[in-house]
Amino acid sequence: MKFSPLIPALLALALSACATPDKRDTRYEPGLQSYTDSDGGIRHEVRDETVAELWRKADLEMRKGQQENALKYINMAIETTPEDPVLWSRGAELYLSVRENGLAENYATKSNSFANRDSRTLMYRNWLIIKHAREMRGDLLGARDAQENVLRYRP
Repeated sequence: MKFSPLIPALLALALSACATPDKRDTRYEPGLQSYTDSDGGIRHEVRDETVAELWRKADLEMRKGQQENALKYINMAIETTPEDPVLWSRGAELYLSVRENGLAENYATKSNSFANRDSRTLMYRNWLIIKHAREMRGDLLGARDAQENVLRYRP
């Protein structure tokens, strides 16, 4: 499957639009600051050095535009730590970027199932991914339902 550079750009644009609120819109969706570094990458602290190395490799591959390779590393990390909600969320993001919308939604849903209920920002992020995956599939009713959860979990 070929990677379209347009998908990450559209996702980044959608997420950046959330970071600058329109004062007239009362449904402001904040950015993902608590899970992102200053360069826009997702911050994730792990104790397992193997998982940390796989995370670094996936991040490097993402920066090079090699989403398929990044997915390989994220899935290896998930095999090592299968209940880590941030790994599942990163996998969801990557699947969305390669237009595997069903897998993106499944990974985001799995992330939500492992997330601590206090992890509102992570759940918010996952619901944004689910919403975009549904929109890309043409499931506008499902996207509207996902939007309700985006608003519910906004940090």
